[in-house]
Amino acid sequence: MRIGRRRGRGFQPAGPGGPIFLLVLACAAWTSGALADGETPAATGDFVAYCQANFQACEDQVTSAAVTLIMTHNQDFCDPSNDYPEDLTNAVIGWLNAHPQTRGEPISKSLPAALLATRPCPSN
Repeated sequence: MRIGRRRGRGFQPAGPGGPIFLLVLACAAWTSGALADGETPAATGDFVAYCQANFQACEDQVTSAAVTLIMTHNQDFCDPSNDYPEDLTNAVIGWLNAHPQTRGEPISKSLPAALLATRPCPSN
């Protein structure tokens, strides 16, 4: 007699092929595309949608991208000293919404583009 293999009421067949195994497999497949806690979408279109419900996390991503531009001494990016992260994030989201061609791009490409477009340095 094998434990877990009894086929009476209240027990399910053990091992692959049993109803519980199939249910677990189906749930795993369904959730595999979901984001883990604290994870932001990589695609721009998904990121813009994510920002509607997760503004703080979105703001963190935009601010991080801005800091990267500042730390790499990008001469084309000028963020005014009185610019708040919320204002910067709203400007970036507005720019991304106005440029639907960026929806399929990774945010690693679209966020810097939006930052450079919304906070350019004045011409000398």
